[in-house]
Amino acid sequence: MATNTTNTSTTGSAATTANTHLEFVGMIVEIAGVASAVGGLVLSLHHWPAAAALLGGAVAFAIGKKLRAA
Repeated sequence: MATNTTNTSTTGSAATTANTHLEFVGMIVEIAGVASAVGGLVLSLHHWPAAAALLGGAVAFAIGKKLRAA
């Protein structure tokens, strides 16, 4: 029967792990914001869904930047 030989010691703090996670989430949100903003520009601002996509993309980009900076 095999024994569990994984290392259970913690080398980083919970804050470091949380910051790494927030940075990753921020990066994903930022990329989604850019994609949404580009989609809004491609569709043009003559229609309200495109305007909503553009504004939503700008907001998501700003939130992603803040999460990555935290």
